[in-house]
Amino acid sequence: MSPGRLIPIAGSAVLLVALAMLLPLAEIWRGLGAVPVEVWLLAVGGFLACHGLGALKWSRMLEVAAVRLRFRNVLRYYLAGLAGNLMLPSVIGGDVISVGLAARRADNSAGAILGSVLNRLLDAGALALFVAIGLAALPGGLVALNIDLPWNWLAVAVLAVVLLGGFGIPAALRRLPRRQRVHLRQATRAIVGQPLPILAAFGLGVAMQAGLIALTILLGTAVGLELPLSVWLMAWALAKLAAFLPISQAGIGTREVAFAIAIAPFGAPPSLAVAAALAWNAVLVCGCALAGLLAGLIPPAGVSSES
Repeated sequence: MSPGRLIPIAGSAVLLVALAMLLPLAEIWRGLGAVPVEVWLLAVGGFLACHGLGALKWSRMLEVAAVRLRFRNVLRYYLAGLAGNLMLPSVIGGDVISVGLAARRADNSAGAILGSVLNRLLDAGALALFVAIGLAALPGGLVALNIDLPWNWLAVAVLAVVLLGGFGIPAALRRLPRRQRVHLRQATRAIVGQPLPILAAFGLGVAMQAGLIALTILLGTAVGLELPLSVWLMAWALAKLAAFLPISQAGIGTREVAFAIAIAPFGAPPSLAVAAALAWNAVLVCGCALAGLLAGLIPPAGVSSES
């Protein structure tokens, strides 16, 4: 295993150890133990169902980018990438796997890359929308936030995600061969001329993220964490955005810290926030593992309709 590969694992370990040292472990374990088995199973099933919408959204964005792939293959690649999240940094590391598989099979590899990048940006946009809705609906308005140092740190983390995307993607595109850059420009022109399909894909992304947030609220309520819906929308969406940072394994550790910070101004116990986030991580690990199994069980579609 390369040293670079160890960095996200070490990041998750450091963050989780820090939380264990700062918070009462007994309360965290008590919260996790309070989640009924049927709630766990429902959350795992719901996780996979929501990512079914994610696969459909990605399929639509590939179509917009003039990539011809049968949905069965798109679903297989999406599920393989979902499983890859367990092995790669941040919550978007698996995109490397799914995009690589799609680009290798598609007749338009540049379009597959661009469509996938825009697909992930739609996810970030959907989360940003929930942050905005949550902030607008906070009890007592924005004044209730009482922004302090922890919030400043969380804001820096989210800003870093935006900057990494803003500067990292163009730099990566410049390193592509000239032929692929030409194909990317062609795919970009095709996408710009199709706003309605992109809007429809964004709607799928909003539905997917709404379902995932609802599952988190279900787990959090079982843990004993009681928060207004507006706080859930704002805080959990922020935590998911922070988990985009490539400093932890599958966002584990980053998500817990960000969520605890986000709900701090509202007087919620940070130990229960961490318990809720850990409960979600358990669902994520099980769901991603099952996704990998399903990816292997789904037979590939023929290539005749893709060429």
